[in-house]
Amino acid sequence: MNHRMRYLATGVLSLLFLGLIYSWSNFSAPIGEEFGWDRESMRFVFTLSIIAFCLGGYFGARLNARLSFRPTMLIAGVLLVGGFASTALVLDAGGLPALYVTYGVLCGGGCGIAYNVIIATVNAWFPERVGFSSGALMMGFGLGGLVLGTAAAAGIDLAGWRTVFLVLAALIALVMGATALVIKPAPMIALDPSSDDGSSGHAGERAAAGAPQAESETPMVRTPLFWVYSVWATCAICAGLMIIGDAKPAALAVGLEAGFATLLVGLVSTTNGVARIVIGVVFDRFGLRAVMASASLAALLGAVALTCSFAPGTRVPALFVAGALLVGFSYGCVPVIASAFARSQFGQKHYAENLALANFNMASAALLSSFAAGGARALGGVENGDFAVYAAVALIVVVALVGFAAFFRLLRRNQARAAERQR
Repeated sequence: MNHRMRYLATGVLSLLFLGLIYSWSNFSAPIGEEFGWDRESMRFVFTLSIIAFCLGGYFGARLNARLSFRPTMLIAGVLLVGGFASTALVLDAGGLPALYVTYGVLCGGGCGIAYNVIIATVNAWFPERVGFSSGALMMGFGLGGLVLGTAAAAGIDLAGWRTVFLVLAALIALVMGATALVIKPAPMIALDPSSDDGSSGHAGERAAAGAPQAESETPMVRTPLFWVYSVWATCAICAGLMIIGDAKPAALAVGLEAGFATLLVGLVSTTNGVARIVIGVVFDRFGLRAVMASASLAALLGAVALTCSFAPGTRVPALFVAGALLVGFSYGCVPVIASAFARSQFGQKHYAENLALANFNMASAALLSSFAAGGARALGGVENGDFAVYAAVALIVVVALVGFAAFFRLLRRNQARAAERQR
């Protein structure tokens, strides 16, 4: 195994553990039952962890630039280990506010720091196959909920959630320490953007072949393209968060057995993870339009199926399962698209920081999902609360489709202007 593949394999293993953030619905059930906290209080813990994840990603990029990879990873490890261990040890005394800090802030922030610096550092070793490397790394992140989340859920049944959290803290300490020792930053190499051959007819989109454009002189946040992309990404992510953060309780509400409801959480993580490697390869071959269209279509079909599964007066578990898997797939596409979008449109020099900014859409999506779910459930009432929530998801996905169309209209205009300047 050459050094690049060794770094990639180590990164995938690390992200597998970081992907435990998607297992919150498995953790929230036993914690909520023990302390008597309701579903919306538990959902807000997940929302807070996503916001902390985004902030962690941004500050992780800054720390990585100042301190380098190894110290930044050790900081992330301390936050994660402290978050899981303190959740197990202090909830009896601290109650719900303590959970917001220990799991929401510490675990979410540590996860965001590690996620950003691992992806940015490993992807730099794969300039010609950024879709593949991003997809492989993010597949590990997405599969964490299935592989480790399912094992953790079984462990909770046997030994209780406190013991499981302490074991996870110890394992995370080992994995983060090993990652800090094994992975090394790539040397900065000037890449020739003309090497992009525009495979499959996407010459205007450098991302199609995985090669970055020349470094952009305009900061990403000052470009209209970024903000239009953010509208699409926020809405697409929001749809995913509204099922991931509440998958098990919703599965029970639609009539699924408790064992299958737990399995479904893992299956949603599986489609989430598989989407990341599949969409990375598709991105390298066909470009940005194909993967954004695929994510949008999956989100739309999934949202419609989820809404119909809770239609007033009926419960259709099969539709709920299909919708959850489709939305999970759509959600898994977005991080790969964010990574490749930031690198292909704005270059490698500020990639880590731009990736963190692109991932900030998760924070806005988390807030939107929390407010939309709470408001829709209140409107739907006890009987039709879940129907109202997923109807809101469908409306949000429609906005994503509008954002998708606007994004490519603006991208074509930018490409035309760039072509004129080169003449």
